Amino acid sequence: MRYNLQMREVTFEQVFCRNHSESVCARCRAHVISRSFFCHLVSMTAKAVVGALTGSQALIADAVHSFTDLLAFGVNYAGSRSRPGLELLQSALIGAIMFLSGMWIICDNIEILITSVPVHPGLLGLAVAAAAVLMNIYLYKISVCVSKSKPGDSSVKMCVIQNKTNVFAGSAALIGITLADLGLVVFDPAFAILIGIFQFKGAFEIFRDGLSRSGAGAVIARQRITILVGFLSFCIIVFFGSDIQKTLGRRSVILIPSQTAAIDGPASALLGRAEYFYIMDRKNRASEVIPNANRHIPGDVSDDFLRLIDANGVGVVLAGKIGQEMFMDLNAARVQMFYFATPPTSPLTVTGAYRLYKDKQLVQARSANVEQGYGRTRVRWLASW
Repeated sequence: MRYNLQMREVTFEQVFCRNHSESVCARCRAHVISRSFFCHLVSMTAKAVVGALTGSQALIADAVHSFTDLLAFGVNYAGSRSRPGLELLQSALIGAIMFLSGMWIICDNIEILITSVPVHPGLLGLAVAAAAVLMNIYLYKISVCVSKSKPGDSSVKMCVIQNKTNVFAGSAALIGITLADLGLVVFDPAFAILIGIFQFKGAFEIFRDGLSRSGAGAVIARQRITILVGFLSFCIIVFFGSDIQKTLGRRSVILIPSQTAAIDGPASALLGRAEYFYIMDRKNRASEVIPNANRHIPGDVSDDFLRLIDANGVGVVLAGKIGQEMFMDLNAARVQMFYFATPPTSPLTVTGAYRLYKDKQLVQARSANVEQGYGRTRVRWLASW
């Protein structure tokens, strides 16, 4: 018996759709943009919450990326249901949103690399990033399928570009979080910068596609869009540049917890529960001692301590012990932290701690050295493996 086996090409539509009828394909075309919108709404919320809990800059950058996608998908959805002829305005809005958000992500993470210490994102961040990548691949395949059946639809074309950018951005976040959890913490903000670059790439593709479809007014529109986006980008760069300068300028103001009000008294191993805070201004050669009014208050005192830090322009904190919550809050505020040892036989004095810092003999804090403090506690599965 002879069998005639014929190989034929199987398209994505045939594999993906169980029912290949035109009604099902039409329904998919009608809902691809709205489905992308709601999926990214859920994804953005999860990444923003987990990114804030774990301190993952890559996950936060991906959440910002998803937020801009929500705005862009909203514009895209409105444009797909409006009258023809608005493709230029639609492309300009979506491209500008993606470009400016990418600029913000890049500048923010460059500031983090310059002024603070990256942290371990933890296993929860890794799980959320992996789930986001799978969702982005799913949405990208659907949008490509619809784009093949509607090649002239600019709204669907922009949806494809956005979903493709999401696949690359989500993959970058996943890789950065994985490397950071393995101990290479600098890769978390580094891959966040890469996500911003993907935003740039998606914005340029949308600008190019939208302006190429326009008529004689495309040249004038291109010039106006370039001027506007360039001006807003300059404002973002100036904002972060001044913030970096301000943060580095605060590094001359140092806070040391103390057990007494005397400058030659013993330094306190505790931070939020110290009796006094000595604040030294190296630039102005001034010092001040502040009693800790929150020492005996039950619960978390990190918020009150941060207000004290901000009010006095402190940029460096020297301490013997820093808890999980305090470390995360101070690191987010771009405050440098250094550990000093407190021998029980001969306690280190405030001036001694300052001298060690001045001579660069203290170790910079890259994580908390106390499992938990008096306030909020981190759940175990937020820690890296």
